Amino acid sequence: MKNIFLVSFLSCFSLFLKAQDLKFSQFYNSPLNLNPALTGKIPGIARVVVNYRNQDNPVVAASAYSTISASADFGLLRDVMNDNVLGVGMVVNSDNQGAGALKTIQIMASVAYHLGMGYDKKHWIHAGFQGGLVQRRIDVGSFYWQSQYIPNQGFDQTLPSLENIQNNSILYPNLNAGIFWNSSFSKNINAFAGAGLFNILKPKESFEGDDNERDLRVNGHAGVSINVKDFVMITPNAVYKQQAKATDWIAGSQFGFNLSGKKKPYEMVAFVGGWYDGSKSFITSAGFQYQGIQLGLSYDATLNELKMANQGRGGLELSLIYQTPSADPKKKYPLMHCPSF
Repeated sequence: MKNIFLVSFLSCFSLFLKAQDLKFSQFYNSPLNLNPALTGKIPGIARVVVNYRNQDNPVVAASAYSTISASADFGLLRDVMNDNVLGVGMVVNSDNQGAGALKTIQIMASVAYHLGMGYDKKHWIHAGFQGGLVQRRIDVGSFYWQSQYIPNQGFDQTLPSLENIQNNSILYPNLNAGIFWNSSFSKNINAFAGAGLFNILKPKESFEGDDNERDLRVNGHAGVSINVKDFVMITPNAVYKQQAKATDWIAGSQFGFNLSGKKKPYEMVAFVGGWYDGSKSFITSAGFQYQGIQLGLSYDATLNELKMANQGRGGLELSLIYQTPSADPKKKYPLMHCPSF
């Protein structure tokens, strides 16, 4: 039964190579991958983010699916643009699928403009773009091909694959864009929503010389943050993604508990959260934030049929964020609320 499931899984995997972009369960802690408009949307000058995900270990090998992302972005010219902000940044992603059988490297530069509205600038509109290069590489020897399967015996990788692999590495440019809105309706209630459009150039990618286009991907995300008496910050939010005929969504909430007292609320925070992934997994998260340093850990518990292959293990994810303070700590800048925790 396990062999039948594995053959089916590997057969489906070859189809997913055409459409699957990287994914983080902690989407709210990977801002430049969620929406280019979030570039430089920070209260200080700079932000550095590192995300790591490891998923479905027992399916193919010790590291079936792993993704690491690193980004740095900056909020500039605040003092010369009437407290509006120019955001610039860069994100580098490395994604390994099928124990490294398919590797993707992305290097994207980001720019965004943040426009505050109203007398106290409690309402903001943000727009951003990303542009850069993507490299995808396939390790032909790591795959199990249909022509190599011998009934009742298994795979014999010494047999020819019968595949017309013309180039095991492809390089192409790509372009992403996004918009975002947030408003502070009171001292304790903020709302936000945005959308990102990825693979705008619809680049052609194929290892066999076919005329395959990378499908557009749309991200829609929204949420609310509610501060309850400087004791707990409740942040329900959700993301919805669509790429070709594939859809994906995650919805849930974080609860951030103020540990630093009411004189310096939320300078020190412990947080926990629970989420449901539309692909049938439950996500738990926990972490800690002190001043500009935030550490988050989450785990995806598989609820669908895939748990037969991954032995009930899901995805483990880690996020680390560092934000610098503002250039002039004595000046009170307009709040450009950015979802955190």
